Amino acid sequence: MIPYILNGIWRSYEPDFICRLRGGINLIVECKGSLDAKAIAAARYVIEHWIPCVAGTTDLPDGLRQWTYTMIFDSAETHGRITEIATASGKYRFDLPRIGAADLRGR
Repeated sequence: MIPYILNGIWRSYEPDFICRLRGGINLIVECKGSLDAKAIAAARYVIEHWIPCVAGTTDLPDGLRQWTYTMIFDSAETHGRITEIATASGKYRFDLPRIGAADLRGR
């Protein structure tokens, strides 16, 4: 469970899937049919706060410090998205496909 804040209230978010990729990266995969304020708030918190905090926690083993995130809206995209992230050249991408910057601010 990952905590996040929506409208000043702490909530908990349980990712749909966590994949352990080659190279030691842990990928949080969220599958969505549509996007709502709750999903955006959880994604923002994971990307902007939780991942950087965990990555910076030197008390954790390296295998628990490398995370990235993706949101998938079409099951046909799943294999391609995970493969794309797994083969990225060492860059940990915090990815919210189909969400504009305006959607992530102020909701």
